[in-house]
Amino acid sequence: MTDPSRGGGRAAHTACVPSTPRLASLLWAKTDTPHAGPDGFHGGWISLRHHLCDVGLVAARLWDHFLPERAKTSVLDVHGRPIPARLVRQWLIVAGAAHDIGKATPAFQQRVPVLYEKVTAAGLGRAADPEDTGYVHATISAAAVLAWGAEHDVDPDASNALASVVGGHHGSWPSAAELDGDARESVELLLEDTTRPAWGATMLALVDEALDLAHLTRDQLPAPAASWQVALSGLVTLADWAASAYGPYYATARPAPVQDSEARAQTIMAALALTDTWTPPLVDPDQLEVVLREQFGVGADASEHAPATWVQQAVTDEARHGDVAFMMVESRPGSGKTEAAQMGSALVAANGRANGVAFVLPTRATTRQAADRMFRWVRHTSATHASVGAAMTYSRAWLTKTVRDLTPTGPTRWRRGRVPAAGKSPGLVSHQWLSGLSVPFVDIWVATVDHLLALASPRKHADIGHAGIVRRVVVIDEVHSCDPVMYSHLLQVLTWLGRHRVPVIAMSATVSDHLRTELFRAYAGRPDLEVPVQRATARVTTLGLDGALRSRAQERTRSRSIKMQWHEDDNTMLAQTLAAELADGGCALVFRSVVDEARATYDELVRHGGLGEVVLAHSRLTEADRAAADAKLLDMLGNPYREGTVRPERCVIVATQVAEQSLDLDADLLVSDVVPIDSMWQRLGRLHRHQRPGRPKGLRRPRVILLGRGEAGGDKPHPNKGLQAIYGEALLARTYGWLVGRKVLLDPLHIDTSIRAVYGDGKVGPRGWKHFMAYAARAYAAQLTKTVQETTWRTLRAPAASACSMFDTPIAWTRGIDDLETAVRDGQLEHEFAILFRAGDRLYPPTQAVVDHMAGDPDAVLPEPLDRADATLEEVCATLVKVPTQRFGVSAADVAECTARPYWPARGAHLDRIPVMEMKFSRAQQGFVVDLFGRRFRYAPGRGMTWIALRNH
Repeated sequence: MTDPSRGGGRAAHTACVPSTPRLASLLWAKTDTPHAGPDGFHGGWISLRHHLCDVGLVAARLWDHFLPERAKTSVLDVHGRPIPARLVRQWLIVAGAAHDIGKATPAFQQRVPVLYEKVTAAGLGRAADPEDTGYVHATISAAAVLAWGAEHDVDPDASNALASVVGGHHGSWPSAAELDGDARESVELLLEDTTRPAWGATMLALVDEALDLAHLTRDQLPAPAASWQVALSGLVTLADWAASAYGPYYATARPAPVQDSEARAQTIMAALALTDTWTPPLVDPDQLEVVLREQFGVGADASEHAPATWVQQAVTDEARHGDVAFMMVESRPGSGKTEAAQMGSALVAANGRANGVAFVLPTRATTRQAADRMFRWVRHTSATHASVGAAMTYSRAWLTKTVRDLTPTGPTRWRRGRVPAAGKSPGLVSHQWLSGLSVPFVDIWVATVDHLLALASPRKHADIGHAGIVRRVVVIDEVHSCDPVMYSHLLQVLTWLGRHRVPVIAMSATVSDHLRTELFRAYAGRPDLEVPVQRATARVTTLGLDGALRSRAQERTRSRSIKMQWHEDDNTMLAQTLAAELADGGCALVFRSVVDEARATYDELVRHGGLGEVVLAHSRLTEADRAAADAKLLDMLGNPYREGTVRPERCVIVATQVAEQSLDLDADLLVSDVVPIDSMWQRLGRLHRHQRPGRPKGLRRPRVILLGRGEAGGDKPHPNKGLQAIYGEALLARTYGWLVGRKVLLDPLHIDTSIRAVYGDGKVGPRGWKHFMAYAARAYAAQLTKTVQETTWRTLRAPAASACSMFDTPIAWTRGIDDLETAVRDGQLEHEFAILFRAGDRLYPPTQAVVDHMAGDPDAVLPEPLDRADATLEEVCATLVKVPTQRFGVSAADVAECTARPYWPARGAHLDRIPVMEMKFSRAQQGFVVDLFGRRFRYAPGRGMTWIALRNH
């Protein structure tokens, strides 16, 4: 075992240690019961020495299992030099085996008096002051490592790096001021104070024992760069949790040889029941037609030839070389970017760069659709005997059929000291514990973009997220769809991913030149990087591992001509126009960006009649109604080769932004209010999306009707006031300026041109608008800069490449997914409520069947009631609806007061945190009403939540 005095130092004090291994085996680290009962302590416990060895060896095994070979060689030191993978693995063992040495203090050990008595009886001195120091043991551990480094003249960069991971294993890093103040004084007191002999020397000796366990010497200790310390800290944290749950606990001290830790580490890993490593499917860039047909079903049911698109060929050609660091894929909607990204990620992973894929999207609806496609691809291409971990992440995603169809595997929760039966289920599985982490430690992860942006959000255990992301190819869909706050977070996330050398594929149909340049500069960490700008209808730009940029562009392609006409923003006139347009049949998609305006349009179209089925889709529906609406949209206007698609002869869909992105909808006629030009092109991507025979004669040419005034008179445009509140006046004005006077839009030829014009600072619009347009351009740029500056404090900024620790990094709590969305998005505050209807002593979900029954329909059958004592979380969450509380003047204090009164008796923490609106039926409103926070709300199935008026008004 280790000689405590090795390397010089305080020989007089280290000589006081009777036997460091024996004493460290008497010190306790974890207990499986409360610390003491009325008659003393009788629980099981694990010694500090055993626990440290377990964590170090489990951390190394997690490194072996989760990280691909190329990622293991990507770890850089503080001087920018790569650290050999073998050395990083040994360093992880040291970090894990030193993470809790701060528990070798009187302040911690006396928390279990019975065990503390045994330790002091064996030779460690009793504390002169029985009071706790006030510092968590992680901070004391970091201070002890720094003292150890100073004691043995260890390279300061190396000791700082080790102390950083040791001090951050509880989810937040101590500040430099803390380590240089009372924490250091506490450690020095243990080293110098003769009233507590051997405590400080034991801590220093445990660090040396950690090096012995890793077969490292002090001068071999590397210094990983601070950005990599975050990811490595996540592995140590995960190993700590695993060892704490599944390490053996004893009723008495059982000192054991270090070799026994190998067996315990194997037992802990078996208890985790980790899934197999995903094997990327074979993609031959020279046989893409075959790959598309066999892996994605493209062309399998089509009667005509379905060759690979230009963007699919370009992406796979770039990815086949394996040196992709950051790739930007730009192409029109419907050009096959999703399949291109999936094939590209498989090629990058096959080159040893990753063993998983993270696919992130802007909204819940688009995430659900992408998860279905992604999981279907993985199931189809994986070996039948393999167990591949998968997860879809957003608030209450586990309620969806997509997630419920994943086979559950692995431990359901940490059970300290008890090892569950291990086993794997073949197929696509949800590891019940690893899937619940902030960034799931599974191979296939589909999530809303909020969860990726959370990597740059100051929150506890950010290290877990970084450890989970370094093993993947990250695909970001619709990368342009970020507000200024999201933009600020996105730049920081890309900086982190660049430091971790994580391959990234970003996709967009409408990215601006400025955004493209900023994204590349953030990833590369080079503010002066020049990104080539060229006119093109499609473009693939790649940053290689060597830092070189290369670009492929499709300069010429056949453009479809979209006829554009303006229409008065009047619902009555619109109903008459649609009735004439759909006289011979057809399906129209009407976009209204404001929910209240969408409802007003829907009501008028229903009142007018003669339009076939009219459907309303927006975000203020319950989870159950929203899922049903999404499914109905796809059934009516989905891909003709999609199973379940039955296109009606005539219909109108009225939708907000929920139908704007990543939904495979195909309308014969498009109607839209004027929105910023990139969103406009996204909407146009739902028009004549597929080659479909049999369109009505008058709708065979793609046509869009824009709601608003299309005249060029006056000194400025006059966009809808409601739209200005959402998008801002500047972007809407410049979009109007580019659209006014045009009769035809060329897709995709005009996409690049229009984006440059609207988001640039050049002249756009009629001559009489030039002064206002110049003002709008300056106002937009100033607002963007101001928002980014104001939100800097919200972001976890990547440290300098040469930083040797994370001690000055701000980490704070972020409670719950709703707080996360608020932290990374710039929008009005919303809260979710469960809405229930009471009839006598029974509770019911707010469904149309309940409305019909209460209205006197004899054929209406009430659904099963919800019992307050037996209601499941799934049943309650199906009734959740988002309420824009900030807009309705509801304060956060009002919501907190409502949430603080648990509605569900004797229920778990999840239900206890859900505020409930108990509603009454109103014949006059044909729905459910409630008085809450001094306001009256109404919910009608299919129409959603509305604010009627102030109470008593």
